[in-house]
Amino acid sequence: MTKNDIINDIKFKQQCGRYGLDWEKFQIYNDIILLDTPTKSLYVFMDKNYNVFGIEEWDPLIKTFPSFVNGKCYEYSTHTSVFEYEDGFNYPFQEYTLKQLIDLSNRIEIMETNHGHTLCTRVNGDWYDRNYGENEYEFQLLSYIKFLGEELKQYFLLNYHMKSIGYMKFNGFELPNVYSYIRNLISRINECVDYHLKYDKRPRPADILSSLGQNYRELKMDGMLYDVADLLMKQKGYKLKSGCPDTIEKIDAIEERKDLSIVAQNLLEILELSDEELKIKEQKDIEYDIVEEKGPVLKKIKKSDKK
Repeated sequence: MTKNDIINDIKFKQQCGRYGLDWEKFQIYNDIILLDTPTKSLYVFMDKNYNVFGIEEWDPLIKTFPSFVNGKCYEYSTHTSVFEYEDGFNYPFQEYTLKQLIDLSNRIEIMETNHGHTLCTRVNGDWYDRNYGENEYEFQLLSYIKFLGEELKQYFLLNYHMKSIGYMKFNGFELPNVYSYIRNLISRINECVDYHLKYDKRPRPADILSSLGQNYRELKMDGMLYDVADLLMKQKGYKLKSGCPDTIEKIDAIEERKDLSIVAQNLLEILELSDEELKIKEQKDIEYDIVEEKGPVLKKIKKSDKK
């Protein structure tokens, strides 16, 4: 990864554009990109895939510059329970590092089909048709991860804005660190689901986003948030009544409920395909038709297989 390679990558330029940064003003530390900002001693940290994972101000009286950079990189890729933020993330992502959460989110795409009534999920470049009802927990948890990843993007943009105008420094105001932010987000979603179940109502995406102070019409996350709501309902002993999408009922007491932390841990196998291998795979996929007129299918279809 050279500076010239990075500058010529349109994805890098797009990410810089989101932050209003000059894409020519950055430094490289191993696989970390450190962008200069108009604010003195304030830096934006990106990984090699151009994911922002930190907005930090360097104080030379406290740390040397290498120590400042290495400490942030260590925090990003190391389980937080052994670092500064002892609590890390909460259930079911308590074993995730920030890097794993962001990397997983970027390997997932969610697409609504059939006028929004069904979902297709893309993982590591492969589309999966979910109509068969298999691996429901896994697909719903993937939607949860994708939602958190999208929320993290907004968090870092707000973090950068606040630090750029000096609001936190001069007014004694602090944003929650990223781990506290995700913990509070998850807790608030659970509270929203609990509230609606208390009154025998199905929690909807608009309810969840409203509880987070967000506008569901602007964010357009209905598909993945239906997944999140239905997943959490099952964990709390409820499900949608068959044939009645607006009615909930209690799950049979003998029906097994999965430990979502185990499911979340198993999903980390997605990252066993390296970034480099994924790029090669995506290049090869150009030779295939992986999307038909009716939408993506589970199995790739070679052009030569078509009749």
